[in-house]
Amino acid sequence: MRRSGVARRLSEARLVWDLFRSQREGAPGLARRQQARLAALVTHARAASRFYQRRYRDHAVGAPLRDLPPVTKPALMAAFDDWVTDPRVMRAAVEAFIADPARLGARLCDAYFVCSTSGTTGVPGRFVHDAHAVAVYRALSVRMFGAWWSPAGAWALARKGGRLVAVVGTGGHFAGEGWAESERRRDAVRAHAYSVISVQRPLAEIVATLNDRDPAVLIAYPSALALLASRCPRPERRPPALSARCSTRSMSSRASCGPSRVRAGCSSPADRLPDRIRGKWAAIRSWNWLREATRSPSTAW
Repeated sequence: MRRSGVARRLSEARLVWDLFRSQREGAPGLARRQQARLAALVTHARAASRFYQRRYRDHAVGAPLRDLPPVTKPALMAAFDDWVTDPRVMRAAVEAFIADPARLGARLCDAYFVCSTSGTTGVPGRFVHDAHAVAVYRALSVRMFGAWWSPAGAWALARKGGRLVAVVGTGGHFAGEGWAESERRRDAVRAHAYSVISVQRPLAEIVATLNDRDPAVLIAYPSALALLASRCPRPERRPPALSARCSTRSMSSRASCGPSRVRAGCSSPADRLPDRIRGKWAAIRSWNWLREATRSPSTAW
C-alpha cells in the first residue's frame, strides 16, 4: 500500500538531509554511499530478478560498477517479465496501465510511478519507479532548488504562488507530463500551482497560456526554450527559474539554448545564465515578447 503523506514527507526530509551531509563529507562520503547502495541494489536484483540472476551470476556482490555487464533498453524491454522484482508488475499490467489516459500520474498497484517513451530510438521504453526512487527524485529537486535560490528568487516564487509550467510532450504516459500530474495529485496546492502545456500546440497558444499563467518556474525541452528565447523583442518580466529537460541526444539544442547549468535534467535561476544566453532570457519579462512572432503561420510547431 502507499505510505501516508506524513511518512512520505519524513522519508524525503531524511533524503534531503543526507544529500546535504554527503556534500559536506566530500568525495569519501559520496564513494561510501555509492558502494553501499550499489551492493544493496545488486543483492536485491540477484535475489528477486531472474534476468539479473543470470546476468550477474559470475560477479561478486561487491564488484565495482565498471565490472558489471551493461544492459540495454531493447534487452530489458524484451525480457520485461524476467527483470522486474515485483510479480505484480508484469508487462501486461504495465501496458494496460499506460493505455488508460485517466491513470496518468497515478500509481500502478498503488505503489509505482510508471512512464513510457515514444520509441524514437527504435524501441519504446516502459519505466517503473518505486516509492523510494520517487522520494529520491523529490529530494534531489529540493536540494537543487535550495542550492541556488536567493532570497529574492524565493520571494519571486512565493509572489507568483509557486506556479510551475512544463512545456512538454503530451498524449501518453510520458515522463514530463506524468510527473507533473503525479505532483498535482499530491495536494490541492500543487494541483492549483502546477500545469502542463503541450509542446505540440501552436506557438500562439503556448504564448497565450504562458501569458495567462505567468509561471515562476518554466520547464521545457531545450529546443522549446531555444525557440522561446529567440523571440524576445521587448523585456518587461521574466520567470525566476528555467529548467531544461532532455536526453543526451539533444546536444545541439542544449548548446543553442542553455549552458552547463541549464542542461539535461538540470535547472538554473534565470539571473544566473551566462552572458551568451542571458541576453536572450533577460528579455523574458512578459510572455508578450512572442506576440509578433505568433502572427506568422511559419512559427507553429
